[in-house]
Amino acid sequence: PAASAAPAASTAHAALPSTDQPPHPAEAFLRGVLEGLLPEGEATLTIAVAPDALDLPVATLFFCSQALHRLLACLEPAPALRRRPDGAGAPLPTLTARLRAHTTGRYALTLADDGQFFRCRLPGASLSMEALTPLVGFVLKRQGSIRLARGRSTAFEIIG
Repeated sequence: PAASAAPAASTAHAALPSTDQPPHPAEAFLRGVLEGLLPEGEATLTIAVAPDALDLPVATLFFCSQALHRLLACLEPAPALRRRPDGAGAPLPTLTARLRAHTTGRYALTLADDGQFFRCRLPGASLSMEALTPLVGFVLKRQGSIRLARGRSTAFEIIG
């Protein structure tokens, strides 16, 4: 009798409505782009789209995806992560993508790390690096701007 009650309880639990809301399409788009560009297990992703950037035109999302592609394509391969078979070891670096309105008709896309991602994949990062020429050229050709901030973490702010 106890065994027959277990499936009913399991079924009742599975039938409860989900309280998780699906991500906004702009957020899902950015996550999909980053997941497609990064090898699996390279980083933990955090995506934040400000309420003032939820209704972006497709051209802006395309600009963001092309800028991310050019930025991530220039990275050196990550050194082997020191992971043990039990899954323990160094935590994955975190990448945070933020999209927000900048000025009328302009949006800012920021890709920042926790100090661990860009340091080993783009050592000595500066906008004058040959590796970043495709990104800088792409952004400037479209009347945008780009800023690189380095400190404890590294952040690229692309305005388009």
